[in-house]
Order: sequence, then C-alpha cells, then structure tokens
Amino acid sequence: MIFSAWGFAVAVATVTGWAMLAPNESVLLQRLLGGLVTIRVIHYFVACFFLASIPLHLYLVFTEEPAKLQAMFTGYVQKEPVPIRQEEKS
Repeated sequence: MIFSAWGFAVAVATVTGWAMLAPNESVLLQRLLGGLVTIRVIHYFVACFFLASIPLHLYLVFTEEPAKLQAMFTGYVQKEPVPIRQEEKS
C-alpha cells in the first residue's frame, strides 16, 4: 500500500511544487485547491510522508536478510548451491 501511495505522493508533490515555483502560471490550480496557502500545506504533508516512510523502509531493509538488500541493487538474490546427490549423477 505504501508503494502505491508513493506514486500518488510523487504526483501530488510535483503538481504542488510546480504551483509554488510558478505562482503566476498556476492561477487555475490555485483556485481549484483554495490558494497558495492550501497548496503549501498539501506539499508540506506530502514531504512529511516521504520523511516518515524512508527511514521505515530502510529499517525494514536492514532488519531482513542481507541477500534482499543486495537484490535491491543487483536485481538478483544470491542463493547457496544445492548439492547434487550421488543417485542423481548417474
């Protein structure tokens, strides 16, 4: 669920950030959302969501298997090879 919320939060942060960056070009958006103060409040809470979920994500990554951390960077999980029994060789 947090993964889906991140996509939505990135979109909201982009729109509200653009509205704050260029307030003269975002008059329609300001009217729809209730003004620059409301846009700033929305942007603030989205930033708080990012700040809260990043440490939580890092905690969950480091408390699980180290192989899963490696998989985040390489895309592969390194597994121990399974020894072949003598019966299977023949």
